[in-house]
Amino acid sequence: MVRGIAARLVAIFVVTGCTQIVGPARTFRDYELKASSTASSALSAVRTAQLAMKLGREDDAFAPYLSVTASEAERDVANASGTFAGIQPPDARAGALGDRLRAVLAPANAAVREVRIRARRTELGTRDPQLERRLARSARALDHFEAAHS
Repeated sequence: MVRGIAARLVAIFVVTGCTQIVGPARTFRDYELKASSTASSALSAVRTAQLAMKLGREDDAFAPYLSVTASEAERDVANASGTFAGIQPPDARAGALGDRLRAVLAPANAAVREVRIRARRTELGTRDPQLERRLARSARALDHFEAAHS
């Protein structure tokens, strides 16, 4: 009987720990602020990926550190995107704003993912101008989105 209760408690903790509770966006402004916050979180992760590339290129960090840093940056972009995806837009205008944000998040996520892959392969020491440009474009787009909607 005690095992059954303990098993149920563990199951409850696991289920509640794996779900993301997202507050509702009742107005366009609420939704816009949540979108801006998401852009800010993703921007932070993109800048972390840029820093990891710089550290790798300048041989200023150990490969395992860069790998973990890049993995966490990728996770942060994915978490920001996933949390925002769970917010119901209150109207069509908010839905269009969400579509614009997702269009900015997708290339950012792909670029940060590429940094993670390169870090795990210990390839950050090699300069990759194309990836650096993709990260810079994503950072500018996220920064612009955040500034326009905060």
